[in-house]
Amino acid sequence: MSTQSKGDARPSVMIVGAGFSGLLLAILLEQINVPYHIYERAKELCPLGMLMPYEIPYERLLVQVTHRVLNPFPAMYDLVGSIMTMGSNMLPVFEQLGLLEEVMKLSKILKATKLYNPDMSELATQDMSFLKEALGYHCILFSRPKLYELLLSRVPTEKISLNKKVLGTKEEDGKVTIECSDNTSYEGDILIGADGAYSSVRHSL
Repeated sequence: MSTQSKGDARPSVMIVGAGFSGLLLAILLEQINVPYHIYERAKELCPLGMLMPYEIPYERLLVQVTHRVLNPFPAMYDLVGSIMTMGSNMLPVFEQLGLLEEVMKLSKILKATKLYNPDMSELATQDMSFLKEALGYHCILFSRPKLYELLLSRVPTEKISLNKKVLGTKEEDGKVTIECSDNTSYEGDILIGADGAYSSVRHSL
């Protein structure tokens, strides 16, 4: 199956992985009208991490994180795995995509960070309020699931195929083909591996 329509001279793009990178690329291609399709190995789309209300007192969160870091370390991710920060390195991308205003609505501006000793005595404070003036953008704090939902809402559902685990790739006559575990195959001009640290696309190259 080809991702490109007959008579269409534009290159067709196959994106393997519907994570943040895959969705961001899809939104960009959508805006410049380049044909693409996303192939995701999961049976349903859901962001990693859990929702955490911003109203949790910072001191309480810090005590919990400190306790879990010490005993045991992996459990820390159960508590804070969904909270992310982003600054001037990435926010210009969202501005280019026309999403910056919506990203800011679901975020909190990070004005300072505090470091604590294990006994909860304050070690240091780092001011971050100067970043907007210095770099043009604030550093923001947001819920990973909320950002994922925003990105997902910008990609047409018909351009995402689920339960498509890529087993291999091959190139022939200027085209690239992906072969999936359900015995289906798809052909395009460009293949993008956005399927994470254990990328099956990278492994098959």
